[in-house]
Amino acid sequence: MASSWGELDSHQGVEVLTTGGAYSLLTTANATSAATSQAARLGALVLSRYPSLTPEAVRGLLVHAAEWTPAMAAHFPTPREGSLKSKRYALLKRYGWGAPTEARVLASAAGDVTMIVEDEFRPFARSKSSISMRAMRLHTLPWPSDLLQDLENAPVRMRVTLSYSIEPNPSNRGWQGRYAYASHGLRFDVIRPTESLADFHKRLSNAAEGEERGVRTTSATDDRWFLGQARNSGSLHADIWSGHAVDLARCGVIAVYPVGGWWKQNNRRDRVSVPVRYALRVSLFTEVQADIHTPIASKIQVPVQIDT
Repeated sequence: MASSWGELDSHQGVEVLTTGGAYSLLTTANATSAATSQAARLGALVLSRYPSLTPEAVRGLLVHAAEWTPAMAAHFPTPREGSLKSKRYALLKRYGWGAPTEARVLASAAGDVTMIVEDEFRPFARSKSSISMRAMRLHTLPWPSDLLQDLENAPVRMRVTLSYSIEPNPSNRGWQGRYAYASHGLRFDVIRPTESLADFHKRLSNAAEGEERGVRTTSATDDRWFLGQARNSGSLHADIWSGHAVDLARCGVIAVYPVGGWWKQNNRRDRVSVPVRYALRVSLFTEVQADIHTPIASKIQVPVQIDT
């Protein structure tokens, strides 16, 4: 445990046994050294069972399968503690999304339904003087809307994880701005119950343009997301939507869309035709007994690319 800022009290009884160096055949590891080896083991087990998965998919799976332990959950903020989402973000910085177990990583828990997407697309287009966003991906969620409507106000949760790789900017300029280090960024969002596809597309285009300018969009955020806009750091984004089944029944489309990076900001025309690869996982959790697996089998659809 931490005794003071920057110091750590360790004990071999709670550390990971590993190989030693010149003076000892065995030793122990703790902190990030132990966590890295354990995560690498889980990744190796995933690739052993599912060798066709991409690195982005393996990375996303480890996060998607993570859960907070009871000790971690004891630090959950309550609505009385001020800004709930900022407290949640602080919790995420402390524990991440929790600890994945081998059982959850290698197989979905009983009663959980997960959509797995591995895809790529060319998000930018070249014009005469600049590079602009060209496309986004729309994926139809296979949840049976009629069954969700029948569940009415039953509580449901939808967990989303988006994982992708970026090309880092090797120059020193990479540390001078949010969009100077990563080649590009991807975001996800779900259509709202009363939103048309055209309005959904327009809202995401405005959100991407506003984010690049550092301007917060005027459209209200959905408070049913655990993190909301705070999820958009790095190149792995995850969030949990909690609400009523009848509301989720009208949210049947999820979009993956690009925001600018140094490919776009630096007008790198040699990167326009480079496809970006991503892995998307969406899971549905219900607290009531219902057969949602059978109707899903016939509803899996091919994603639609939208050109702008």
